[in-house]
Amino acid sequence: VRHALPPARLLVVGPGTPIIAPGVEYLGPLDATRRDQLLRKAAMLVAPHTGQESFGLVLVEALACDTPVVASDLVEFRTTLSDDTGTVAVLVPPENAPALAAAIIDTFQRPPDTERGRAVAARYSWDSIGPQILALYQQAIS
Repeated sequence: VRHALPPARLLVVGPGTPIIAPGVEYLGPLDATRRDQLLRKAAMLVAPHTGQESFGLVLVEALACDTPVVASDLVEFRTTLSDDTGTVAVLVPPENAPALAAAIIDTFQRPPDTERGRAVAARYSWDSIGPQILALYQQAIS
């Protein structure tokens, strides 16, 4: 990726061991405000997870910030990132570095339409989910 996109910077967010490499900056865990600020400015969110994911909240958060997503093709992610016409993200096989690099370069050069991504993210907003949860609680009570 750095060969094809020399000015690219990788910001690593979350817990873990800092990565020391040219063009890589380890930020550690962030609060929601700072996370959203970064997502709004980012060219894309890359989520190269290898499995055992339950949902992919960070993917939805990125879509809500109009940030394109490149992620591992996990069943959970594909389900979360899909609408009636397919997925709104670029999905690659897990643990396939060449495919991930190609997807990052392609997404940087041809960013996808973020309108569909916002619509998918809206399905998971509290305005959408809240009434569903309330209805479930009311059903359980009765």
